[in-house]
Amino acid sequence: MRAIDITKFHSYREAIELLICVKASAYPWLAEAIDDILEWFTKHPDATENFFFDKMDSITDASLGWSWLVDLARQHGYEGDLEEFDDDIAKEAAEDPASNPIDEMMDTHVYVMSQKCFYHLASSTFLDAGAFNTENVHVAKYGKSGMKTAEAIYKNDKRARRVATITSRAGQPVLTTTENESGVTVSAINTWRPSKREPTKNVRDADVAAYLDLMGKLFGLRGTAVCEHFLDWLA
Repeated sequence: MRAIDITKFHSYREAIELLICVKASAYPWLAEAIDDILEWFTKHPDATENFFFDKMDSITDASLGWSWLVDLARQHGYEGDLEEFDDDIAKEAAEDPASNPIDEMMDTHVYVMSQKCFYHLASSTFLDAGAFNTENVHVAKYGKSGMKTAEAIYKNDKRARRVATITSRAGQPVLTTTENESGVTVSAINTWRPSKREPTKNVRDADVAAYLDLMGKLFGLRGTAVCEHFLDWLA
């Protein structure tokens, strides 16, 4: 964008074609780049802020992408280094705007700061940075580095959800709170899930006599405070 002077694209069609290309190329970082793109595009004499957002929302065709933008920048005299960008991610997003991999990534993960890992809500699994980047190759191709990794895109997004630690609290939601080692209430991922097993009904003491006998030997006779407390805890 630094190389391409938008004011030199006099026709409406040329300006929109360029905007299509910029949106596709900036896709993985569009949320953080949108202000820069707006400032650049509204330098065009016929472009207003409302016009810009209307057109950005309506763009669903990415037949032109990074490669075309690189060639255009070269034609306008840009000689700096330009990292090659994979157009496939941008094209997939632009052709199917209802399925946005960044939105999906943000909606289905939480970062756990004490463990330095991500929690995948749908599968109840923990992912280190490498596994997270591998899972989200539709956001950023694996092998990217620095600010261009899926991990960095997640953490820099204002929608990123972060919790302090992990806990297990029966009956509480997945995103909950707990007390840390210092007695301070902090945000947490709750790993507890309700049991899928149905309890057996109409069970008599005689049916579990051997188990009750073992409990008596370990904790004292039935009816004593310690034994009853343990049996209640198991229930």
